[in-house]
Amino acid sequence: MSLQSGGNQFNHQQTNGSWAGIWHVVDVSFLVRTFFHSYVNTESDFAIKTVDSVMNQITWVLEKEPEMALLALDSGESERKKIYPGYKAGRPPAPDGYYSCYDGVITDCINSGFNVVAAAGWESDDVMATIAKEAVQAGKKCVLMTSDKDVRQCLRRGAVTIHRRARDSVGKACWEWLTTEMAEREWGLNVDQFIDYQILWGDSTDKIPGCEGVGEVKARAFLKQYGSIEEMKKHVIPGKIGENLRNFWAKEPMVRQLVTLNDAVDYKNVFVPSGHAGLAEERDNESGTQKFENGNLE
Repeated sequence: MSLQSGGNQFNHQQTNGSWAGIWHVVDVSFLVRTFFHSYVNTESDFAIKTVDSVMNQITWVLEKEPEMALLALDSGESERKKIYPGYKAGRPPAPDGYYSCYDGVITDCINSGFNVVAAAGWESDDVMATIAKEAVQAGKKCVLMTSDKDVRQCLRRGAVTIHRRARDSVGKACWEWLTTEMAEREWGLNVDQFIDYQILWGDSTDKIPGCEGVGEVKARAFLKQYGSIEEMKKHVIPGKIGENLRNFWAKEPMVRQLVTLNDAVDYKNVFVPSGHAGLAEERDNESGTQKFENGNLE
């Protein structure tokens, strides 16, 4: 799906007034997880509060009047599992009530006429990466509302900004902007080194294997010294860590596929909630022909 339209420039400092000219993509999967876990253990009416909080956040975005507002979802079993069956393996099942909240949010969004999009077999991160790339190609500014660290690879100086959940100085939840410049100061690396950085130390949350013995600190140090994984491969790094790296290079291409977001997914509008796992059933705008079967694209 390609989106084309005209508009103005975006100032990331501006949080009041119109966002004319901005393409704003909301990671709905992230919002539901965030608010659900904020309420599930403390509030008896956690389901209502979760749905209300997510909808309030989405409404806040829409009130800024962005040129384009899209709500991105996960859809179906991830294609990454075909690359590596251990991807996200061993995660505990979602708590009771989670999927009901998820589907409640999607139902409200669809009934409200919001632009909900998903790509079969891909995660909301991949949908956001695709839309961000399209925005840049169209000469637009793009805001990605998520705290998922993988989306940081989408940052582009002066073009793509992240709006993420954070904590203020007294520990209260808030939202903050993350620009390319801010991210580079935070990591001590260039944005274009983030994928290599993630490859080297892996991702324990998603069960993506990194190089044994290489954590965040060593990964950062290697990239500061050599600049990239390709340059590292040209050098004989001594000691046990060098041996580990040489063993790791054989599976590095697979890990790169897992870590790198797909910025060319075929995302589509979602029209009918499926009622399970937050997946969705899509119907053709004109003919009403069913495109999803039990939450999966045919």
